[in-house]
Amino acid sequence: MAQDIIIAGAQYPEVPAINIPKTAGGTALFVDTSEDTITAEKLRSGITAHDKSGEKITGTLPEVVQATPIIGVDAMGKITAYASQKAGVVTAGTKYATMQLPTQEPIEIIPSSSRQTAVEKGVFTTGFVTVAAVYAVIGVTYPAGSTCTCTNGETTLTAEDTSGKAMFIISEAGTWTVKAVSGDKTASSTVEITAEGQVKTVEINFELVLFDGSTGTVASGYSWVGHDILHDDSYGQGYYMPFYGYGGGTAGNISPMIDVSNYSTLKIKACLVGSAMVGTGYGAIGLYKTLPDWTAASVAPIAGIQIGTGQSSQPAGLPAAQEYTVDISALSGEYYFAGVSKGWNPAALQVELS
Repeated sequence: MAQDIIIAGAQYPEVPAINIPKTAGGTALFVDTSEDTITAEKLRSGITAHDKSGEKITGTLPEVVQATPIIGVDAMGKITAYASQKAGVVTAGTKYATMQLPTQEPIEIIPSSSRQTAVEKGVFTTGFVTVAAVYAVIGVTYPAGSTCTCTNGETTLTAEDTSGKAMFIISEAGTWTVKAVSGDKTASSTVEITAEGQVKTVEINFELVLFDGSTGTVASGYSWVGHDILHDDSYGQGYYMPFYGYGGGTAGNISPMIDVSNYSTLKIKACLVGSAMVGTGYGAIGLYKTLPDWTAASVAPIAGIQIGTGQSSQPAGLPAAQEYTVDISALSGEYYFAGVSKGWNPAALQVELS
């Protein structure tokens, strides 16, 4: 720094440096370093200088590589970049760092009754994620416990549970097929959507043909317990299961018990056959919790039919079979399908659950 000095009695103010002749010739430059702050630790390695005492020092500050930034993204989407730089001399230059986030291309979500994830957590979208407009709605009642789908051949929607109720959000007009599947049982129905804003409802049920009168066969997995299945085209079907009551006890049934939980309708095609055992009476066919006994006061099924009630004599000729539909939607669990004579002998020509 500049100093006020005296040379040979003369005063010189604010002198920053002075050249003094050397005995060997030339001059020597003297500079005041008393207020300098340089130290060896601050000086680049190998470089010399003088500290505030005027002593010569050699730098010890090392040369280091420029640190590469580290990038991170937290759960809230905040991006942070940082670099941990070692002390030392860094050569001029630029360092880059990149981080590739998981990406998702643009997508259109088709609304449905099932929950959908539009974008996964931590994923960067490379375009718009849109939700399609609700074009129409199809409400479905289907057998509880089964899987329900709705498709137009290109788009397939699946019910989010197996509760027996589903609502499908339809994105376009066309023919949509609603289907329920449970094991080897299937049921389906088609719904036509022709205009925006339509709301359609449909009910589908599994169908089980317990007895097919055209072939005289019982459904697979079941068997007929009773008198032989007979053939007589006079009744308009071909084969029938006769429920004869003579000898006491149950006249006939299908075994084993049937779980009717997924069915809402029992269809029976039946008629009276043979002669009356007792004056006025009836024949009963349907669902029972326990097998009926013809000697009991009542043999009425929990759900089914009674035919011949109040007839005092066998009608002339063989009576034509009639079709009966019984609502069993309130029933659940297992039941026997059976029939019994309480004065008249009934026969079943076709039995279906749906």
